[in-house]
Amino acid sequence: MLFPIFATLAAVTIVSATTDAEYDYCIVGSGPGGGSLAANLAAAGHYVFLLEAGGNASDNFLQRIPQCKFYVEHFQNETQARHDPKYTYRQTNGSYYVGLNPPAEAEPLGILYPRGAILGGSSQINAMNFAWLLTTNESWGHTNMRRHLMNLENCTYVLRGTPGHGFDGYITVESIAQMAELLQRDINRIDLDRYGSPLSFLLPLAISPSTGSRSSIAHYINSIVDASNPLTISLHLLVTKILFEKHRHSRRPKAIRGEYMVGEGLYSVDERYDTTQREVFISGGPFNTPQILKLSGIGPREELQKLGIPVAANLPAVGNFVQDNYETPVHVEASNGKTTEQASTPFQLSGGTFFLSYRSSVSWDNDSDLFFLSAAGFGEFGFFPGYSRRVPMPRTETVTLRSRDPRQAPAINFNYFSNQADTDLQALSDGVDLLMRIYNETGVPYRVLPPNAAVEMKQALMYEAFSHHATSTCRMGLAGDENYCVDSRFMVNGVDGLRVVDASVFPRVPGAMPNGPTFTISRKAFETILEDNHGCVEGN
Repeated sequence: MLFPIFATLAAVTIVSATTDAEYDYCIVGSGPGGGSLAANLAAAGHYVFLLEAGGNASDNFLQRIPQCKFYVEHFQNETQARHDPKYTYRQTNGSYYVGLNPPAEAEPLGILYPRGAILGGSSQINAMNFAWLLTTNESWGHTNMRRHLMNLENCTYVLRGTPGHGFDGYITVESIAQMAELLQRDINRIDLDRYGSPLSFLLPLAISPSTGSRSSIAHYINSIVDASNPLTISLHLLVTKILFEKHRHSRRPKAIRGEYMVGEGLYSVDERYDTTQREVFISGGPFNTPQILKLSGIGPREELQKLGIPVAANLPAVGNFVQDNYETPVHVEASNGKTTEQASTPFQLSGGTFFLSYRSSVSWDNDSDLFFLSAAGFGEFGFFPGYSRRVPMPRTETVTLRSRDPRQAPAINFNYFSNQADTDLQALSDGVDLLMRIYNETGVPYRVLPPNAAVEMKQALMYEAFSHHATSTCRMGLAGDENYCVDSRFMVNGVDGLRVVDASVFPRVPGAMPNGPTFTISRKAFETILEDNHGCVEGN
């Protein structure tokens, strides 16, 4: 079912920029933020250079994607961190050990945190599920942001013309009709109180109805290139830093080009750079974006000076204030097996098909704070306290440089359960209890697979929790305020000609699934750039 799309993607022409090439815009990262922005700017006639650290895995039926294998720390305390059964070690023979009893000589790495290092970014590996940004700028209000969402949406599950949906966009969104029929009623009811009480619902998926495969930004990028728009794409490029020059109209340094290394795997490299006439954009995601900024001299002054990096702008917010959602698995095994090979029924889709929002006993307001994801054969069953809002904002999670070497992954510490631990663990416990009650009421024989959170519930939850939807490492806020990385127009504070467009700019985690919100802010960034640089009024 996936071969037609893979064949189309294989037609993308990938080239390398020369050192004397000039572009209107240079964009680092091809995910939902940068990839969408690059394609939209090129479609509008602007010359764009899109750099991607990964390759193109579209010729593989299973799309086995090269990952940015970040290993993160969940706890500040090393002893506590090693109690996590997911903790990974590298053995002397190069293989990995995961568990609680590593060989004495094994090197501790941390917890694997998958990221999509590929054309299309993490939209190529997400669960295909589709948030609202707070700022003093009125253009971030609900009505305007809904318009941006409609501009990128190709909705296939409601009648064309239905208010609130788009039908000509580049991301196809499909609902699972058979599931609704199985449930025999519309659980996506229109109700002002729908989120204030336990509620199950169907979540639209970013899939193609004709093939059952994902609809991602890589397909949109492909169509833009095929239409001969001025988009240059280079793969296997690792941006090392952004270069600046003094700007005669401002005291602040201006970003002029990106310096990067060329080479798959980057064991041997060819250093190059591009020249940008207008602006540079960083869209590397919540870990790579703060790393690139810091290597470029933008970040906490003390951290940069310790590594001998000249400070271009002192921004303590860069790499701090990381936010994510706790996820905890509850696996059960029933007697009937299902297959995901044909994708002909709701239970055969590899993405999540059925969801539940729920308000725990410790929710700080009347909104739901738990989110459940379920799919047959799916390798996780996660739910997320803070699905709607997390208050207060955590202030202890960090992304810091280990060295000046851009090939070395940054140190990432989530400091799990360091803020309101009792509240978070109680919410997770409420969720597990609800799941077990649901399973018990089905009457279907099942067994709980390890890890079994029913044993010493909160202790098990603390060590089994994980996450993979990080945001807010370069959070948006007031212009000129060093406690924020970017302003409401995506401009990096303290410098000119540099913007950030990816999930790192969210002031707080935008719900359980950041993929859709990131597509949406990228669409807004596109209109913002046209307004700032080309005289177009946003919304026209």
